Amino acid sequence: MAATEPEGTEEPTGTPEAGCNKPGQKLALMLSAAYNIPYQQIAALRCKGYHFGEIARAYLLVITGDDEGKNVTIDIVLVLRRKHHHWFEIIIILGVDPDTTLIIFVIDGGHATFFVDCGGKNNLKKSRYCVRVSGGGGNGGGDGGETSDQANRILIPPY
Repeated sequence: MAATEPEGTEEPTGTPEAGCNKPGQKLALMLSAAYNIPYQQIAALRCKGYHFGEIARAYLLVITGDDEGKNVTIDIVLVLRRKHHHWFEIIIILGVDPDTTLIIFVIDGGHATFFVDCGGKNNLKKSRYCVRVSGGGGNGGGDGGETSDQANRILIPPY
């Protein structure tokens, strides 16, 4: 890590919103499901003025840090954002290498879904989100080393 942090040029985070902690916010529900984070945590960050895109990027860095065995918390990432650092600066400061294709959000015409792309049979990505499943038994389910399409892609029905 560099001795001095890079100068920030990012615009400050938005201002907190009064009464924003409404139940059932579609994007908050999607982020909560995608990152396995309690809905209340996502809504609280939104109420503090963070946009859903910032929250999603921040949690991707937290997951990456966890997968790489580094101590990256949501608070650390958001403090760097509050100091007006660009995302690429935060990635360098934290020393992480996020896979931007691990969790793919699709928002189209008011419908929101996400996919977890864990790679294929011979190139399974190493992440807590990617699990190997075994067919087990003698029912032609495979050799136990294959990945299931269902395990590799998780689809949340449109809202």
